[in-house]
Amino acid sequence: MSRARSVTISVVSHAPRSSSPTPSTRSQEPNGVKQLKDRHRRMTVCGAYDGPRFQSSSPSDTESIKSTTFDSPEQCPPSPAWSFISGTSSTSSVKSVQFSESNDPMEPGQYAPNTPKPSPKPILKRREVNNARMTSLFDAEAPLMAARAAIDSVLHALVACVKEFKPPTELDFSATTEQQPLILADSIANKPFTEQRCKLAGLRLELTEIPTQGDEALEEKHRAATAAIDEALKRMNEYQAKLLKKASAISAVTESRIALDNLLDTLDEIVQSFQFPSELDFQAESEKNGMVLINTERNKQFMDQLRKLDRLRVWLEGILTFGNPDFEQKRDEAYAAVEDAIRDMQQHQHNLWKQSIAAEALDKLLRSVIAHVSEFEYPFTLDFPTNAGNGELSLLSTARNQKFVKQLHVLERFRDQLVKIETQGNEQLEKKRQGVSSAIGVSLQKLKKHQHELQEKAGTRIAIGTQAKTVSKPDEDPVRSRSRLTTTTAAQSKKIITSAQEVAFWTPGDLTPVEPPPATEGQETKPAKGSETPRSG
Repeated sequence: MSRARSVTISVVSHAPRSSSPTPSTRSQEPNGVKQLKDRHRRMTVCGAYDGPRFQSSSPSDTESIKSTTFDSPEQCPPSPAWSFISGTSSTSSVKSVQFSESNDPMEPGQYAPNTPKPSPKPILKRREVNNARMTSLFDAEAPLMAARAAIDSVLHALVACVKEFKPPTELDFSATTEQQPLILADSIANKPFTEQRCKLAGLRLELTEIPTQGDEALEEKHRAATAAIDEALKRMNEYQAKLLKKASAISAVTESRIALDNLLDTLDEIVQSFQFPSELDFQAESEKNGMVLINTERNKQFMDQLRKLDRLRVWLEGILTFGNPDFEQKRDEAYAAVEDAIRDMQQHQHNLWKQSIAAEALDKLLRSVIAHVSEFEYPFTLDFPTNAGNGELSLLSTARNQKFVKQLHVLERFRDQLVKIETQGNEQLEKKRQGVSSAIGVSLQKLKKHQHELQEKAGTRIAIGTQAKTVSKPDEDPVRSRSRLTTTTAAQSKKIITSAQEVAFWTPGDLTPVEPPPATEGQETKPAKGSETPRSG
């Protein structure tokens, strides 16, 4: 018994798709297929063959051929094996028909005639074949179809790229500048973001290389894809700008805090190291404006200190708080500290200004005292009231006494001016004030001593004259005569100065001269000649 051989061949069928079962008998096959089968029925597969390729199965006494029918030669599959048969290339459905050497038909699923069928298997759905891929490259529509497919591929890649990307919460902007705000540093933190941007840029470059062949629909699709990529890049740039703004705000707050801390340290160092001067040089007319300093070596250190504090104040005004309450409070405290330091400087300058005015006033007063005292006159005689005595110093308001009394009034005015001068607790001014007070006191003491000496002489002369008058009138009542000699009342006499301790604190009005007493009966008063004894009537 000869061994049967089974050969399988695939033939593309051109029959239209139908739900009816595929015919399995030879009578229903097209003539072309029949001729092909007759021609290659006993053909042995060997070597490289340009025609239909046959697969030899296991040795068998029967030969099986799987063929596919065609309705037209144009629907043959695009392969060299079928080019010489049909002369064209196209896509079509595939049908299987098996034949044996005995010309007995084989049912679908059989490997040889008269053999049992295998167990049924689920029928797989026929896969739809992309017409663009199956289209011949020599067709006029092939470039357009390829361009559409390429654009679709770019769009699919764009969607996948955008969906898979997770935006970072922060970026490293150490290499970013105002001139190049989109430049990012090459760091690990920026790597996912920069890679995403590179992917989008690559898709855009790939899209620009796809030709549109002048087709309007394809150009519109190309523009839409380009706009989608540009929009994705724009969103990335906007997100980067948002992160940059956030990072800049955080960086600015940090820089402001550092600047504020540095300012406070600088302020503390300036205040602690500065020593207030004991005196300053002011303008000649400093009484009008004591806050103006002249540029001298003595004032240089003080003026430099004021400039430093003023620069700190300007620096502090430029520090932003960004609406942070704690930061605003800290800046306000720093501003108050700077203002207090400047205010202390100005107060010290004001005190020195007042001290300079006081020192100048004391010097001027002392010069005036010395000038007036040097011109004082000490007369040989003065007119005193007749009842002067018991240590009381009083003068009559006469022409002889006028110059002496005026000198006393001058010293009184000097004393009043001295009381009004404030020394601000300055030791040097206190010493200077005591010197002026001592000069005034010495002059007053000298005038007082001269007045006292003249008053004693006048009292002696009055007493001698009274005794002589009493002797010349023995019949006169002694009591009446004695009372007439002491008729000067307390209201008509004023105390000039009572003790040496009151020289520096001599109150105004103490040197008011008294009027001469009125003439009494039987007595003739001559103020200019107090030393003469009155004649009796």
